[in-house]
Amino acid sequence: MELVYLNFQYFFDTYPPIIKSNTFWAILLVSVSAIVIAFLIKFLIFWKPIKQFKKIDKYSKTLFLKFYQIFITFGLINLLLLFFRKAQVPYFQTRFLMIVWWIFVFVWICNVLQYHLTKVPAKRIEDAKRREYEKYIK
Repeated sequence: MELVYLNFQYFFDTYPPIIKSNTFWAILLVSVSAIVIAFLIKFLIFWKPIKQFKKIDKYSKTLFLKFYQIFITFGLINLLLLFFRKAQVPYFQTRFLMIVWWIFVFVWICNVLQYHLTKVPAKRIEDAKRREYEKYIK
């Protein structure tokens, strides 16, 4: 049986080999797609909302705004890391940075969804109770 071990040199190599064409285009496509999705969210929800999106409550708008921020940040920093990798800038082109960045974005998305799924329903109920209370006061 062959012993499999983790090669840290692969992840932390200061001068990794030049990025392959298919990988470059795939990462570029993911980055540009994230930026396009971010601008679609911003355009459809906030700038020119269509009829279906005009009825969105403030909590859903906050969720969409957070996803806009995530996608635009992910796309721009991913493009920056891809540029460093293609230009072979030492220390900024390590594979480790890209992996850490993708993990960070995944955790960021999980935290936003966790907040929206656990805290927001309670806030909506609280807002409904407050509106019901204010209805009788006025």
